[in-house]
Amino acid sequence: WKMLTDIVSAMAQCRLDQPFFHRSVYRHAQALMWAPVLHDPSTGFVDGSLGLVPATKSHHIRGLNSSTPCANSAEVVMASLFDKKRNQLVSVWITSVGSSPSPFEVMNSSIRKFDLLRGKYFNAYLEILKLCRRTSTLEALFQNVVNSKRDLPYIYQASAFTKGITPEYSHFKDSLVRRNPSYTVCFLKDVKRHINQSLANIIIKESSPEDKNNSVLKKSYACYLRLNTTMEEIIKTRAWKYQTESLREIDALCQVYLARPESKNI
Repeated sequence: WKMLTDIVSAMAQCRLDQPFFHRSVYRHAQALMWAPVLHDPSTGFVDGSLGLVPATKSHHIRGLNSSTPCANSAEVVMASLFDKKRNQLVSVWITSVGSSPSPFEVMNSSIRKFDLLRGKYFNAYLEILKLCRRTSTLEALFQNVVNSKRDLPYIYQASAFTKGITPEYSHFKDSLVRRNPSYTVCFLKDVKRHINQSLANIIIKESSPEDKNNSVLKKSYACYLRLNTTMEEIIKTRAWKYQTESLREIDALCQVYLARPESKNI
């Protein structure tokens, strides 16, 4: 436990010395998620990151609240990377060393690493929000991604695919199910897909016959609409790239609908 205390203190000190050291935020949150297991290895795996650490130990760890699950403390730490509306969505920047290369060189040498890094932080934050069931935060994050401009490499790619003509559709209308041949990779689309899946997973857990005013049903239908797809596409697709044969959004809508007392005779 003393080692965990030293590690977390070091991560916090790194941010004080260098505010742009974003990796320390990620590692700090990761350490907090593991706190229940390190506190009591025999029972810590039962509740996992939703477990509690008593105040006698938690007060040694920066950012660890003994009155709430450890995942909530990790959420507060990770939220600092997403607390403002930024063009890059996450508090991560590309830096160059020495003489400035051309924009084309920067795009080819850095964009893959940049997207992988942003994706890692997004996935970690989404897992925490899913554990804590932060529906409103996920919906706001989704809207923030929707309102973001497409990154420069994808603009070049879309323009090349249409031979210099403005693409027919904006990325706002991207189907989250259909594979678009004009974009081999699209960070924004992948992020929207993962956020929507996280929302669907929360909705499935909240599914209950006692759905007052059909609030959960409305959430599940909104989750389906965010796919921007048709039933024909859903039937044809096999959820490419997402390692599952089903679409969680469709599962959520069906489960919530069938859980209603009115649907017992269907």
